Amino acid sequence: GFAYSVSRVSERHGLREGDIRTIIKKGSGFCAPGGAGLCGSCGDVVLLSSRMKYKEALKGRRGTCEKCLQVQREKFEEECEKKLVEYLESSLLVEGYEYSDLKYLDKVFLLAILTMNYDGDGPLKLGAGGFGWSGFKSIDAEALNSLVARKAVRRVEPMGDEAVMAYARLRGGSAKKKSLLSNAGLRDIPQPGFYINLPDDLYNINDFMQAVNDDVVEGCITIDDIEGIRRLVNDVRVEKLYAVVGYLGMSYRLKINHNIKLDAVLRYIAVTYPLDKAYYTMTRMVKDVIEYMHVEYVNSFAAEHLFTKFLESYLSKVKTRGWELKIARSLPQEITSSNLEAMVTAIFLEGALSWDELSATEVAERWVSKLHVAESHG
Repeated sequence: GFAYSVSRVSERHGLREGDIRTIIKKGSGFCAPGGAGLCGSCGDVVLLSSRMKYKEALKGRRGTCEKCLQVQREKFEEECEKKLVEYLESSLLVEGYEYSDLKYLDKVFLLAILTMNYDGDGPLKLGAGGFGWSGFKSIDAEALNSLVARKAVRRVEPMGDEAVMAYARLRGGSAKKKSLLSNAGLRDIPQPGFYINLPDDLYNINDFMQAVNDDVVEGCITIDDIEGIRRLVNDVRVEKLYAVVGYLGMSYRLKINHNIKLDAVLRYIAVTYPLDKAYYTMTRMVKDVIEYMHVEYVNSFAAEHLFTKFLESYLSKVKTRGWELKIARSLPQEITSSNLEAMVTAIFLEGALSWDELSATEVAERWVSKLHVAESHG
């Protein structure tokens, strides 16, 4: 269907093939026969500019005329601009709240944020594993959700693809288009992330930091706050005990089944014994299990439960016979104290180097003893 090839025209007229292709692309067109050559949107004739598009049309793929393409482009641009404005409005929205709405543990984590993740400009800084307050994602996530729910921290989502396209296009567009951005807050577009949100009654960040610090160190707490402190300390200790179990299992190549029984034993250890002494005892139990498995035949299913069985049995003897766990062992380097633990130790645990020297019960009791408990009414 083509009378002359580009190469033949090039030879005949002494023109470069690239120049001929440019002329064809910009200044010529043809249409496919029948309905294949009509616009799929309005039915007008669609001019084709390449052999590839012509072949596609012959196979039944209908194109779109330039007029309809322009309409589609304008509609898409309008939708993108709408998405951009919606994003700007939502990301710049700051909801108010009262400082008194915050619970004691909210302030504890806020103090950790202000001393670890906040530099006064931009979103809160994140480490490789997240915020890293307690050292455990589940605990940090619960604390962050509480702060977001109470509006002390606000989250700015990333721009969607459509908003990004509109933003890039409008920044380089006409003055009329740029006014759309300036009216919506162009200069204040925040980076995605989490931001400190000051309460209505404390507008200055320094005053806010001072108030948070004073309330954490020597504030007044409720019975609910005391329960929250105990739960937080217990949760951190149980997570560290699970980390110890994982470390021992890997180091001694012993598969340890994580089940309800193990969880109950670890929670008992958490509230009863210092972690460094529990670690020594757990190490001894692992060695006893391995020695037992070398002497006795144990199937694979039973082997996974031996550690929990040995540990529970030994701790039962310790309890009924009035023994003590006297020998301590330093935790492996892989299991470190978190920033939250270090902060609480420095403020409340006088004479202790870390939480590891105390049981979770002792940590919580010392912590609470330095604070004022509000009198209950009614």
